[in-house]
Amino acid sequence: MLLWVILIFVMGLFLSLADTFIKQQDLVRATGIVISLISLGIIVRMLQLSKRGEREKLLKRIRELEEKLGSGSGETASGK
Repeated sequence: MLLWVILIFVMGLFLSLADTFIKQQDLVRATGIVISLISLGIIVRMLQLSKRGEREKLLKRIRELEEKLGSGSGETASGK
């Protein structure tokens, strides 16, 4: 998915730079800039969500290990 968004971003850049080849220059340049900004926003959002997902996984793993450590030390203390 990230690859497609990057491809759209590059297409938007080409549109914003291709105004010399097309008669309706203002519309093409504005469209290219809008497409580039939208795709850049999507890229940033996707990266933030992926980082947050990794963080949530790590926090879940920490909780699991703390529970395992807590239950393991409780068993050894009661066994003595």
